[in-house]
Amino acid sequence: MSCKFHKFPHRPIASNTTSTELLKALCTPTKQLTAPVPFARFLCATTNIRLEMLCTHRLNNSVRFPFNLLFYKITRFYYSKVLEDYIRENKETLEPYDVLNMIRFQKNPEIALQIFQCTARILQFKQLRASYDILIDKLAKAKKFDLIERFLEGLKRRRKPGLMVVVIRLYGRANMPENVLKTFCQMTDYNCRHTVTAFNCLLSALVNSEEYSTAEKMFGKISLFGILPDIYSFNILIRAKCGLNLVDEACEMVGFMEKLGLSADTVTYNTLMNFFCKAGEFGKVYEIMAEMVKKDCNADAATYNIFLTAFCNEGRMSEAMKLLNVMIRNRCVPDIGTYNTLLRGFCGTGMMEVAEIVLSEMPEKGCRPNIFSYCILIEGLCKKGRVDSAYEAFCLILKKKWVVSEDVCEMIIEGLYKTGRFKEAVGMIDEMNRWGFVPGAKTWDALVKSCLNS
Repeated sequence: MSCKFHKFPHRPIASNTTSTELLKALCTPTKQLTAPVPFARFLCATTNIRLEMLCTHRLNNSVRFPFNLLFYKITRFYYSKVLEDYIRENKETLEPYDVLNMIRFQKNPEIALQIFQCTARILQFKQLRASYDILIDKLAKAKKFDLIERFLEGLKRRRKPGLMVVVIRLYGRANMPENVLKTFCQMTDYNCRHTVTAFNCLLSALVNSEEYSTAEKMFGKISLFGILPDIYSFNILIRAKCGLNLVDEACEMVGFMEKLGLSADTVTYNTLMNFFCKAGEFGKVYEIMAEMVKKDCNADAATYNIFLTAFCNEGRMSEAMKLLNVMIRNRCVPDIGTYNTLLRGFCGTGMMEVAEIVLSEMPEKGCRPNIFSYCILIEGLCKKGRVDSAYEAFCLILKKKWVVSEDVCEMIIEGLYKTGRFKEAVGMIDEMNRWGFVPGAKTWDALVKSCLNS
C-alpha cells in the first residue's frame, strides 16, 4: 500500500513506504519523537501488526509513549489514508465485530468516529448496536457533544423511522435530554410518524438522565402524539415516579393499568420492590411479593437479585446463600448479575476464600464469569493484601483476551506498593505500557510517596 507521504520531521520517509515499514519507522524510539498510544493501537487494529511488535522497538526502559503534538497532527492526516486503504483491500473479509473492536481499542474519540463513518461508507453493512454505544460513550466521556450532535443529526437526515429511534436512544445514552425531546418532536418533519416504540425510547432516555419530571409531563401529553401507552410505557413511568419519591402514585399505577386492560408484569413489581429495598422498607417488599405470587406473576433472576443485593449490602451472606438455594429450587436460573452480587458481598465482608470458590464454580453452574467478576475479586484480594492471587486473576483476564481497564492495572500496582514491593510495582507500569495503557496521576502520586517513604 503506497501513499504520498514524502517527509517526516527528523526522519525522511519514501513516498512508496508501506504501512508496515512506516509503522516500524514511526515506532522506533528517537529523542525527537515516539509513537503515542492511540495511534499505535489504531494501527494494530487496522493492520496485521501485533502490539507486541511495537514493544520490540522500545525495549529500553527509558522509552515511553508521550503525546507529541507535532506527531499527533501528522498522524491525523495519515491514519485516514491507512484506514481507507485497509478497508478497501479487506472489504470481503471484514465483519461488524472487526469494526466493533477497531472502535473499542481506539482511545481518541475523533478517530473512533472516523473509523465508524469510513467503515459504514465503504462496507455498507449494518453496524452492531454495541458499535454505536461504544462510540457515543467515548465521545460523551471526552465531552465532544458537538461531534455527537453532528453525527446523530446525519443519521436523522436518512429519514428512516428505525434510525430515529436509534438517534433518540443514543442522545439519551450521551445524557443530552434536550436533544432527545427535540428529535422526538421533529420526527414528523422527517416524514416519520410517532410510534409507541419511539415514545418509550424518549421516556427511557429522560429517566436515565434523571429528568423524572419531564418524563412524567411527556407521559401526560401522550395523546397529543396519537399514541396509546403499552406496558413498557407504564413501567418507565413507574420508574420516574419512584425517582421523584412519589411511590404511592407509582403503586396506584398498577390498578390504573388494569383498568386499561394491561396487567402488571415482573418488571413492574421489580421496579417497586427495588425502590422499597433501597429505602429499607422490607415489609412493603414482602407485600408486593405476595401480590405478585397471587397474580401468578413469576419471579425472575432480577427479582431475586433485588433481595440478594439488599442482603449483601448489609453483610447478611448466610441469608443470601439460602435465597440462592431457594432460587435454584424454584427453577429460576441465576444470571451473571446474581453471581457478581454474591462476589461483591463476600469480598466486601472479607470472605475471600468463599468468593474464590463461587467464581470457580460458576462455569459448572452454567454461568461464565465476565470481566467484572474478576475485577470484583481482584479488588477484594488487593484490599486483603493478597497481591499474588490478585495478579493470577489478572493474568486470567489477559489470557481470555478481554479489554483490561486502567483501573484494574492500577489496583494491582497499588497493592504491590502497599505491601512494600516497589520494584515490582514499577515493573508493572512497564507492563501497562506494553498493553498500551498510561498510568493515571493517582498511581504516580502513590508511587512517588512510597519511594520517598522508603
